[in-house]
Amino acid sequence: MAKPENANDMSLTVAARRVFDFKVEDYSFASQMVGSGSFQSDTFSVGGYDWAVRFSPALGVSLKLVLLSKLEARERVGAKFSVTLLDKSGGASAATSENKCSNFFFEGQEEGFNEFMSKKDLGQHIHGDCFVVRCTVSVLRRPNMR
Repeated sequence: MAKPENANDMSLTVAARRVFDFKVEDYSFASQMVGSGSFQSDTFSVGGYDWAVRFSPALGVSLKLVLLSKLEARERVGAKFSVTLLDKSGGASAATSENKCSNFFFEGQEEGFNEFMSKKDLGQHIHGDCFVVRCTVSVLRRPNMR
């Protein structure tokens, strides 16, 4: 019996994608409580890894993707992090979209946007003391480096 043409081919990467809406409610209270600190979303899984989105309302609003899973020695995970602020009707606001590709090497590493927008600009998107950021996370697992 002949081998299928691709019998020796194997995928060394696994790609996964997830869209996650991070809703920040009671924004005024939350921003007062954290001051210059940050707070984060619930944990969500993509590509076999646990993640969260960290939001800091300091001078320049920052949004970061945080790896919560422990990695094996010499393992690395590539991720594309896209964020879009939604308007009050739930539609994407094109003026507030950003993309970033990063490699993650350790648990707790965060990558993203240090100054996603100013607090003043964010104020235009707050409705009923809340706003929603649509986060799209695409994960590419790379084989262990030898």
